[in-house]
Amino acid sequence: MITKYLYTASQLWLQSNAALPHTPFLILLIEGLEVPFRVLDYKERGDLTLLRLKGVETERQAARLVGAAEVLPDEGLDDEDLIGYTLLGPTGKVYGVIEAIDMTTANVLARLAGGALVPVHEDLIETIDDDAKEIRYSVEPPVI
Repeated sequence: MITKYLYTASQLWLQSNAALPHTPFLILLIEGLEVPFRVLDYKERGDLTLLRLKGVETERQAARLVGAAEVLPDEGLDDEDLIGYTLLGPTGKVYGVIEAIDMTTANVLARLAGGALVPVHEDLIETIDDDAKEIRYSVEPPVI
């Protein structure tokens, strides 16, 4: 659990009482939602863990995370894994090619060529074909 935040050497750190494995992402439970954060830096101090997370740059942002539980570190997720994949609807309609993954919001979003955003969630995805570099959704994806 995130127990507090502190500043050291002009950097904002979150303190956790959990022994966390070194992973590029950490998922925190915030207001009932699992929210992924990229781990920028990681230090162990005895039985405490200090974390710097992408997107947590102000005291207000850090205070919102105090009390949040670590769900599970996402050991296999890398924000570049799906870049270049074509996103398809259930009927084969092409929505576009993924240019970037945005993990700064409560829901992970894929940014398509042209700027459209599509939520990336396992409940929406039917198949991922690594050979063809295609992701087929089980429903028409909501495009923002």
